[in-house]
Amino acid sequence: MSNQESINTRLIGRWRARQGHYTCDWLLRPDGSFSAEVTERGVAISHQIGTWAVEAMELVSVCSDDEFDLVGPGHEERDSLLEIAEHYFILRTKQGTRRKYERVH
Repeated sequence: MSNQESINTRLIGRWRARQGHYTCDWLLRPDGSFSAEVTERGVAISHQIGTWAVEAMELVSVCSDDEFDLVGPGHEERDSLLEIAEHYFILRTKQGTRRKYERVH
């Protein structure tokens, strides 16, 4: 198994990040698809589906649909993977924000 495959395997699963009043729940599937729900104070404001991959230590996600139209189809995010552990990973967004996602069981 290559290092790239190992990273992908470790990221598969359910993850949650909290920032202020916002929560993002992300499901990264083995087939490279994802679903994500963003809530503000417990109210859903985005429900995205799309694809994900790791390229050169960046988590790349491409939205194909958002039920709430917060993110348009084809929108791509490239976030730097700073740390990956068994129960969490840390990203740095293009805007410089650090986000910690914790595994949800």
